[in-house]
This record gives sequence, structure tokens and C-alpha cells, in this order.
Amino acid sequence: MSRMREDLVDSIRACCPEDILIWVEKHPPKRRAPLIRVFFMIAHELDSEWYRNPVAITNACRQFLSHRRSAISEITGKPIKEVTVISDYTAVRYYLNRLQKAKKLPSNALILPVPNSTDVFSEKECNILGYLTLEHAIQANSMENALNEIAHQIEKHRTVILSKCKRIVAEGYARFLEVPGMIRRSDVAAIRLTKDNLDPNLRGSRSGQHISFFSPSHPNGFSNSVAYLATEQDGLFTRKSFPGAHHIYSWSTTKIKSYLGITEEFAVAAMCIIIDELGINVFDLANAQVKKTKDGQFVTIREDGGITITTLKPRANKLIERHAPKATDEIEIDAESIDAHTALWMLLQMRVQHSKALNSNYLFVMDGSSPTRHGDEHLYRILDTRRKNTFKAIIDSLPSWVAEAEPTMPKIRVSRGLLKWIESGGDTLETTIYLGNSLLTALRNYIPPSIQEFVYRKRIRDHQKIQLLIAEDISTHSPRIKNNNYECAKMQFIEAVKFLRTNSRHTTTHNPGQVFCFLCSPEAIGLIVSYATYGTKQELISTCKKIITKIQDEGSRKMIKLLADATPIPMNFELLEVHVNE
Repeated sequence: MSRMREDLVDSIRACCPEDILIWVEKHPPKRRAPLIRVFFMIAHELDSEWYRNPVAITNACRQFLSHRRSAISEITGKPIKEVTVISDYTAVRYYLNRLQKAKKLPSNALILPVPNSTDVFSEKECNILGYLTLEHAIQANSMENALNEIAHQIEKHRTVILSKCKRIVAEGYARFLEVPGMIRRSDVAAIRLTKDNLDPNLRGSRSGQHISFFSPSHPNGFSNSVAYLATEQDGLFTRKSFPGAHHIYSWSTTKIKSYLGITEEFAVAAMCIIIDELGINVFDLANAQVKKTKDGQFVTIREDGGITITTLKPRANKLIERHAPKATDEIEIDAESIDAHTALWMLLQMRVQHSKALNSNYLFVMDGSSPTRHGDEHLYRILDTRRKNTFKAIIDSLPSWVAEAEPTMPKIRVSRGLLKWIESGGDTLETTIYLGNSLLTALRNYIPPSIQEFVYRKRIRDHQKIQLLIAEDISTHSPRIKNNNYECAKMQFIEAVKFLRTNSRHTTTHNPGQVFCFLCSPEAIGLIVSYATYGTKQELISTCKKIITKIQDEGSRKMIKLLADATPIPMNFELLEVHVNE
């Protein structure tokens, strides 16, 4: 019996009867064992024979949830998040259900369902970069100031994070380019002639023994270490796989590996740059693959030099294609010039040796610094926990005010999408294209309702200002009719219609093609959404976006529903715009 299993059984011995102890010993929990122990202790405090009392079991579930919600995180020193509480309770509930099925608990005991907490949703709503919360934004003296402050906070934090990431990528690729020169200057040829990797021409001053080619005492030790791993070990460092391997630790394995391919720090920094520009989901990007898979994922370099990356969105069960255009003819490696295209190009160069050695198709393949196991290629890439820890280390290297705002990699994507939405005046289509979601999903999950309200109120206010201007022009010419409200309203209405007709004719004369009609059908709406996404003619794209905005602002609920359900599809035909007389 494992030590962990012994500890769990011993710790719950006073809380559980013998039959439950035997069952737990045979079927130990696979995850969150300490929390299951906490549940047993809570239940025992409520009733020493809780395992026979359905009411005590139900109350213990309630108290466990309350206990977790009041718990303080050891890492942050703050109350743990509701999403963590729900995850913890899910594990406990699963184990209690197993006990119930094994007839160790009463079948009529109500094990509370997993709570559908609104806090989880509100956490998504506030998932943006910066200190500013929506509560603070609402207190602003005007909607314009609130929106400007939110955009300013996002841009401020986004800029400092991306600047750091670009420096990491530039420096990492510069080290990678040094390797061919290090190989030429190294003693690799001499190393191949030895069996023990000891330099026959050098001895230690004290011991008199031959010095390893990789030793810090060797004048060429560092270059030899990098060159040997690059040429003889496929760029991988495997513990004790060759004589003198222990000297690699003297140089720092992290430093050595930074010359040989993609590292965790380089991968995370490159991901941040790509996520910000292309809007790819963090988890989808981490699982990106280079050669085309059966699911359709792949990375390709186009004839114009641009790079297209196609990733799988598992929950939506669809492929998302993103294109990173080539900005200049020459690839610039200075930090300021690095964009998504440059980062992808560097990744493709740096992964080559490791991908062949590990037979891995992952874009972010890297040395796991552990014995390679064929068939476990998925282990040698940027894994979720390491990604989070590495991103935290990058943030901790920045000014303290950045870390205090608790940035995350998903926040970079969501914040950029929100920034696009604010700057475009509420253009949901532009945000939808960036995020790769449907219009309805983008509004529901990524655009906070409070900010939606700000933008829509601003639109209404702008529209009201136009109406006031029209009213002022009409009122100066309207005849005053005393003591007859009906006649006064009638005359003002006639004057308003005349004014609008005159203004409409004037606009049409000077701006032909500004007035257009559109048939709102599912097919037609799907057509404009598709062309706005995949079209090539800017004038028609602009027209399609105007129609979409018109439907969003003034359309009926049915029209808005049709727009939300429309899925963009690649266009393979011409869209014609026909003008008619008013």
C-alpha cells in the first residue's frame, strides 16, 4: 500500500466505519484526497454516524462548500476563486457518488449537485487586463470617460507585457543563431575521438586528472556543452546519458537549452505575441500542430511569405484559420519588429531538430530534460502548468503594478478583443472575426454587459444629438399656433418631413449610392457576414459592415437572431451591389 493511501486511511480512521475504510483503501481517490478527508471530518462533526444519516450527508455537502468558499489561498493570500471551489466540490461529489453506488452510503442521501455559480460568469465578464474593474468604470463622470479609461488600462498593461515578450523572443532567437558558430569553435571533433569525453591535453592543477570537455574548468567548456548536445544528442539533454553529463548542471540546464531550441520562456513569450495579434485561443495554440493532421490542423508558409496556422477549437468542433502576413521582405530579429509572423517563423526554425528526434508534430515541441519515451511525444511540448508558471515568472520580472493586476494569457486575448470592440464603436463582427466565435458567443462571453451598455448608450446619445439638430432647424421655421396642440404638432410634423426630404435629396445628389435596400433573409444575412469576413473588395466589405451595424442597432429581435446565428463561410463567388432609385 502506498504511503499516500496509508496517510489518507489513517487520517479518516476516527471518522469512518470499518467497511468504508476498507473500501477507501481498495479504491483511493485519484485526485484531491485531502479535500475528501476534510469532507469526512466535517460530516463526523455533524453526526458521529453520518454515514447512516442522509440529512447529515446533505448538510455536510453544504458545509463543505461554505468551508471552501471561506478558505484562503496559500499562494495569493486571497480567498480562493469560485471556479476552484466548484472544481474541488466536483471531485468530492464524484467520490461520494462512488461510495453510494458501492452501498457504503444510504441510497436516499441527497448529495448536492455542483452549484451553477454566477461568480464563475462574472469572473469571465471581468477577465480583462488592468486595475480598472467594471464597478469603477460605472462610477466615471461620463460614458466616454469610462470607455476611454478601460481602453487606456488595457493598452497600458498590454504594451508592457508584449514589450517584454518581444525582447525574450528576440534574445532567444539570437542565441539560437549562435549555435553554428559555437560548433565550429568547439572541440566536438576531438570529443568524438574519446570514450570518456575527457580532454587528453588538459589536467586539473590540484588533482592532476584529465578535465572533461564540458567542465567549467575547461576554457571551451560552455561551447563544447552546447555543440555536443546539438550534434551528438539531437539538441536534447537527457540525464546521465553520456560521460560528463553532470557538468551541464554547472552551466545551468536552462541556459544550455536556450541555445538548442524552443524553451518554456521562449514558447510562452511567442504565444503571447501570436495570441494578441491573431486572437487564437491559448489552449488551441498550445496544441497547434505543423503537418496536417486527421483533424485538419496544420501550419503552412504561403507563396507571398505569409504564414497560415489552422487550429482545432475542440468545444465548437471546428477549425479556426488565422493568417499572419509578412510585413517586410527581410525577417527582422530586433524586438520592436517582432510580430506574429516573425514569432511563427522563428518557432518553425527552432523546432526542427527536436521534432525529428522526438517524432513530434507539435509546434511547441521542446526538451523536457527527462529520458525520452517514444509514444509520449505529447509530454515534450508546452504543458499547461509549466505555461502558467513561466508566464507568472515573466510577469514577476516586470514592475510590481503589472503583477498586482493579476494578468493571465487568456486575458491578453480577451482584452484585445474588447479593445477592438470599443475602438470600433461596438463593431461586433470585427471582434467576432478576431476571437473566432459566433456573434452571439462574442457578446455573451467576451463583451461585458456593462461595457455593452456604455457603447449602446453612447450610440443612442449620438443619435439623439442628430435629432436635436434637426429639431432646432425645424423649430426656427415652424409657425406658432396658439391654443391648438394638435394643429401645432401637425404643422411641425409636416415641416419635419419636408426638411428630411430636402436633406435626403441633397445627400443623394452629392453622395450617390449612400441609400441602399437590403432583404433580411437567413441566406442574405449569411451572405453579408461571409463577405465581411472573407471578402476582397473593401467597398463591398464596408457596405456589408454597415448593414450588420444597422441590424444590430435598429433591427427587430428576429433580425438580430438571424444575425447571431449566421456562420461565416469562405466565399468562392462574386457579390454584386446594385443601386436603385429612391
